[in-house]
Amino acid sequence: MPAFFLFGIIYNLKINQVGFSHSRMRVCLLFLISLLSIQNAVACSCGAPNVTGRYMVEDFIGVVAINSIEESEYYQEKRVYKAKLDSVQTFKGAFPDSVFISGTLEKSYVGQCEISVRPGQKWLLYLQQEKNGHYILSWCDNPLFISGSSGEPTPLADKAQNQIEKLSYLKNNFPNLHSEFRIYYDLGIYSKFFVNVNNLQLDMESAYYMLTFNTDVEVYSVEIIKGFGEKVDQRIIQFLKTDSLWHGGNLSNPEYSIPYETQYLINMNYSKELKRVGF
Repeated sequence: MPAFFLFGIIYNLKINQVGFSHSRMRVCLLFLISLLSIQNAVACSCGAPNVTGRYMVEDFIGVVAINSIEESEYYQEKRVYKAKLDSVQTFKGAFPDSVFISGTLEKSYVGQCEISVRPGQKWLLYLQQEKNGHYILSWCDNPLFISGSSGEPTPLADKAQNQIEKLSYLKNNFPNLHSEFRIYYDLGIYSKFFVNVNNLQLDMESAYYMLTFNTDVEVYSVEIIKGFGEKVDQRIIQFLKTDSLWHGGNLSNPEYSIPYETQYLINMNYSKELKRVGF
């Protein structure tokens, strides 16, 4: 994204008086500088599975602070450097004291999904362990930049906090939940369903359902873990069993088939503003 375009966004926000304080302006400039420090070659396109789906398949999830960064001698054939970490909060897995970062100390290309981290920053990380036991972080792991080196919250801090609250619920209620298979839903079909389930007055803001699949990634049973209420739950269950569309597989073999009775936890949320449920 061109520098003048990003500066224009911040300038327009300020002159249009949308409540930008000096401190908030500093945070946006910090975030802007962070973005501009990454040389953007071409767009990096990655999937972004929901929090519950990620909780099931990732090996480590947690908030970390960057202690230091250094050159990596292990991956000399790749553009990779190393970051030593301090643990802030762990939601799943054993805390790794270091992670390999896609990029270099001097320059990282977001177009190649590389990432730039600096000491003192805090990040929410979702990591999959390599066969050699290492963790390698890139933008395709969808990390969330929480605060800068001096502790200033970034524009992504609120999004990170929302995910942290969900991760805390999952950790407390499903400490051993793990799946080797990634399962994806068809967003278009769900969007149509959610549009029809509207004008709701619900007390619950979030619901969880445990799905069980057959080998063709079709839902054949649904267990209500924490529901919205009987009428809404039954509509959701009926849709999940008859009209929803899913795909499954794992990282090394992304086929459209999974083991019989594979279980998968999903989360839906209620918007008071829209009076509608959705992911």
